[in-house]
Amino acid sequence: MKKFAVLIIITMSLWGCAAKEEILPDLGANVAGTYKAYYLEVGTTKTTLPNNNGSITITFTRLTRTTCSYTEIYTINGKVTSETGTYKLELDKTDNAIDLIEDDEFMGFVDSNELTLIMTSNGTKTTVLARK
Repeated sequence: MKKFAVLIIITMSLWGCAAKEEILPDLGANVAGTYKAYYLEVGTTKTTLPNNNGSITITFTRLTRTTCSYTEIYTINGKVTSETGTYKLELDKTDNAIDLIEDDEFMGFVDSNELTLIMTSNGTKTTVLARK
């Protein structure tokens, strides 16, 4: 009987020491939503948005806990002039933000309700700042 009691005590102590499974945040849900651009920088040209020339809307849709898709809509004079296709992003939690990664390339990050996109095309860097 004493051996049985010792076995129960040892089993219970091991049970209490078992590693707890980490609960990962739902990054896809945190990023999902519609963001309205308020700042655009293309090369050395800086513009506040929206303005008379147009606006940019970026919509993220949750796919999984660690992925989302996004679409960009460009509007000039109240008319949609361009809508990009839908692209898939991987999401990675950092200390203060959620990084957006497309095809292993850093695209920007979301910090609370603030979005920063950073893209380079043909040697020209483009930065877009937007809010949810």
